[in-house]
Amino acid sequence: VLTHSRRSFFRQTLFMFTQKPAVPKPSATLVLCAPSPILDSSKSKCDYRVLLVKRGGNSRFLPNGHVFPGGIQEKADKDQKWRELFKTYVESNQTRNLSLKIDDDDITSRINAIRETFEETGKLVFINGKNTPSSTLEPALREWRQKLQKDGSLFYQMCISLGLIPDIWNLILWSRWITPPIYPQRYDALFYLTVIRSEDSIEVEHDGLVAQS
Repeated sequence: VLTHSRRSFFRQTLFMFTQKPAVPKPSATLVLCAPSPILDSSKSKCDYRVLLVKRGGNSRFLPNGHVFPGGIQEKADKDQKWRELFKTYVESNQTRNLSLKIDDDDITSRINAIRETFEETGKLVFINGKNTPSSTLEPALREWRQKLQKDGSLFYQMCISLGLIPDIWNLILWSRWITPPIYPQRYDALFYLTVIRSEDSIEVEHDGLVAQS
């Protein structure tokens, strides 16, 4: 009697020898960390909690698996309007010592990671360009999140409407994983790492919260 894992292995092996490998889809993932004080201060001043989400049982890729939030790149992530937005912000906020020495593909992937994380968890890594009070911003973000879950291309419109800038400078490129060719669904995923403030990491609602850098 074949177990589920063995059946899966035979299906993957058969696919590998009978089908041309699928082209990996560009995607991005965000490893979101939050400082968490620990009792034993002799070892370290703090530890970190890492956000994971559980995939659905019907998912075609890693069903029921715990993964970092992220997903497939969308055409709107490549829009040159993003670079223009970042350029304007950098020029008007030179005291932050920010730079746009990031190539277009990297900017696209960082937007991809931030957008997907927001869609999946409600956590958004952003700069509050208009200093909008959280009491006003959070309800608006909840409404926009529902729209983005249906149409991710609205992310730029959301940011312009609310005066937000995705904080691409707060993301550190950590790794790149490409799904092996034996899988029918393949991804070329860039993994970014970011740390949010500890007070923003407190889970107060079932659908997430805003994580402001």
